[in-house]
Amino acid sequence: MKKTILSVAISCVLSASAFAAETTTTTTTTAQTPPPCPAGQTCPPPPTGTTQPAPTGTTQPAPTGTTQPAPTGTTQPAPTGTTQPAPTGTTQPAPTGTTQPAPTGTTQPAPTGTTQPAPTGTTQPAPTGTTQPAPTGTTQPAPTGTTQPAPTGTTQPAPTGTTQPAPTGTTQPAPTGTTQPAPTGTTQPAPTGTTQPAPTGTTQPAPTGTTQPVAAPVGQSNPELRALGVDDDKLPKLGRDEVKNLPPKALQAFDKKSLAALPAAAFGGLNTAALKQLNKDEVKQLDSKDLTKLLTNLDLTQVKPEDVKNLLPAGWTVDTTTGKITPPAGSNISLPPLKAASTTASTTTTGTVETPEVADLTKAVAVGGKTDASGSVLQGVNDALKASGVPQFTAKQNGNGVISVEGLGIKLHFLPDNKKMKQGDTKAPAGITIIDGHYVVVTPLGQLIPVIPTPKDPQGLALALGKDGGIKVDDNGVVTISQKGKKSPVVFDSLATPTTATPVAGKPAGVYFTGAETGFSVYADGTAQAIKPAVAAPDVFTVKAQAFSGVEAVKDNGDGSFTVTYKGVELTIKPRNFDTTVAPVATGATVDPSITVKDNDLVYTYQDGTDSVSQTLTVK
Repeated sequence: MKKTILSVAISCVLSASAFAAETTTTTTTTAQTPPPCPAGQTCPPPPTGTTQPAPTGTTQPAPTGTTQPAPTGTTQPAPTGTTQPAPTGTTQPAPTGTTQPAPTGTTQPAPTGTTQPAPTGTTQPAPTGTTQPAPTGTTQPAPTGTTQPAPTGTTQPAPTGTTQPAPTGTTQPAPTGTTQPAPTGTTQPAPTGTTQPAPTGTTQPAPTGTTQPVAAPVGQSNPELRALGVDDDKLPKLGRDEVKNLPPKALQAFDKKSLAALPAAAFGGLNTAALKQLNKDEVKQLDSKDLTKLLTNLDLTQVKPEDVKNLLPAGWTVDTTTGKITPPAGSNISLPPLKAASTTASTTTTGTVETPEVADLTKAVAVGGKTDASGSVLQGVNDALKASGVPQFTAKQNGNGVISVEGLGIKLHFLPDNKKMKQGDTKAPAGITIIDGHYVVVTPLGQLIPVIPTPKDPQGLALALGKDGGIKVDDNGVVTISQKGKKSPVVFDSLATPTTATPVAGKPAGVYFTGAETGFSVYADGTAQAIKPAVAAPDVFTVKAQAFSGVEAVKDNGDGSFTVTYKGVELTIKPRNFDTTVAPVATGATVDPSITVKDNDLVYTYQDGTDSVSQTLTVK
């Protein structure tokens, strides 16, 4: 039986196969390139010999000898002999010998020898021998030999040899045999009294006397909440008391995205009356993980189990006596956090410690996390150990969230993976299994709880590394060890053993690399855990690897390596060693993750805090 647990405890080293990669990805700091046309529009290619106006906020040089209408907010001279209506809010000089009234509220430079009507509310003296067009709403005869466009709603013939597009909703006779289309990819300003929507992401000034809808700021998904003073960036920071004091209008305005953005603690501010104000249709559309986050973090002194019945989607049940929630099989679930993600600042003696938010396994998947006769999830883990035939082992969770499984002189250490917990089949046998290289506990209630090998004492290890060192524990199982200006992404073996059984016997507490792919963390109590190099930021690597032409599947093996199926062949990708290249990132800049080919290896670059980090990966 002991042999069985040891075999489960020690991570497998997978064999490697051959890989030929194709990539054009490079590592750069972000520099956004403007789109070729306003967002939300599809611009056809410009006709031969013409120039396509650039998107709002860019400048597109016109071909030699032509004039390109400028984007909104710029001044572009029209081609000689033609009359080009300027977009609303811009200034367009009129053709030589004609008088072009400027849009209300703008100033239009008049052609030589003509008079430009002054902005509304001002008086512009006309030169001797010219005629000054009257303000909007009057009829001013145009100077002899020129054509004065008629007020909105009339039809004004264009000067001979030119084409004047008519205002929207009117018919403008073009010169015989010619047709005047609007410039490709532009928007025809609507007549006074109408509302012309601006291209997505831009703000178009509305004509005088109209109302122009204003686009929400970039990243603001809920303008109703913003109008009530709750911006998107505030949602993840709202606390229990702030949610408790939200007005009914704000509670009613929450949609599924806004609810999902709230931290677990915020839901403790919802009472029975507040739950009734929530839009139940939006709540029912929440991802199952986010819905269980809402339900399990409610305060049972403020709500009752029956208060949530109308918020549950089809297939979900709640026991109104115990509060136990049962989602459909396959649903993602979550538990209240034991502790929030935290960072301990460096001091003169202690290195930095970063830990993720850890699920509290002493809670149950129930309203408010309440446990009943069936017990907590942790009790389910212990029941699973018994079901696996090893009743001598007991699982406990300490204040740092680390689960220790001890028995027969063996000590294993894990963190629960709160992101991948699922509700399985309630009839599935309880026990411990391995799925895709990851340990998974199946509780008697059918809950699947993945657990990740972790340092048994991150704080103690950081203390040993000193002020220039650090430990960063990610919720994906990768731990970054910082020391002497270097960063090494590693995975831990869950088994802690006496240092007398390792090559670092007699060494003080710290981290030791004993080979290209072997190392140990040593603790002050004389125990050690084996470590091996790992591909950092597995979620980011997966996305980048899947973008390769020919890649059919990417699997995280849970031991620091990946298996990639490339054109039908399974290949193993893992770090060459513990070494990485670290470079600071300029303030305000970001690193675009990339995978490039170098000398038959891969170079994987990603961002870790304020550093750009590169790993060399082997492919076999």
